[in-house]
This record gives sequence, structure tokens and C-alpha cells, in this order.
Amino acid sequence: MYKLIIYCFVCYNCFTFNLQLPVITNLRNPSLKQRHWDAIQQIFNYHFKDDEPLNLGLLNKINAFDHTESIEEVAGQASSEASLEAILKKVLKMYFKDTITTRAKDLLYYLDTWLSLILILFLNWYLTNHRTVSSKS
Repeated sequence: MYKLIIYCFVCYNCFTFNLQLPVITNLRNPSLKQRHWDAIQQIFNYHFKDDEPLNLGLLNKINAFDHTESIEEVAGQASSEASLEAILKKVLKMYFKDTITTRAKDLLYYLDTWLSLILILFLNWYLTNHRTVSSKS
């Protein structure tokens, strides 16, 4: 008889934990930023304190598991924003890498052209001003 009661108790706890697991995993989402935590606090109608640990007891106390769908929505939005930010960073990195490479090539081309022009002008000036005239007497 006691074994049956213990079995039912364990099954009930496992079942309730399985219902709580989506909220727990969504709150552990590494993509959650402060704005997402603000939205979560608004959903829970509870402000988390810095010195207060976020544990199952607190989540039960504020009835967090009644808001599974809302939390999934916020966590999904956070993950989507994180993936978009990663894509944007890659695109910007590639753009600026190509732009800097292209601009560096252009700069070297124009620098080479200007140096060539300056060298020609300098040689012209030098030869004009420093000619030695040999006189035959």
C-alpha cells in the first residue's frame, strides 16, 4: 500500500515537473536581454530583486508556470533577435572587410600615382635648377 502511495507521489511530481520544464528552459535562454526580462517581469507582475535567487520555489510563489505560452513567446522573440543580430554582424563584418580592402587598394593606386607625379616633378625641377654647364674655352 505504501509503495503505491510513494509511486503515485513520484509520478505526480514528475508529471508536474514536466509541465514546468518549458518555463525553466525558456528562462535559461542565453539570448534574453534586459528588455526581455522586463517583459517577463511584467507578465509575472513581479519585480525580481538582485539578491533574490530565481528558483523553483519563487517561480511557484509568483505562479510563473501559469504563463508558459507568454514566456515561450518572449524567449522565442529573444532567440530570433539574437540570430538576426548575429547575421547582421556577419554582414557588416563582410561589408567592412570588402570596403576596407577595396578602399585600401584604391588608396594605394592613387598614392602610387601621386608619388609618381611628385617624383617626375621633383626630377624635372632638380634637373632644371642643377644643370652643370660645361664651357669650352
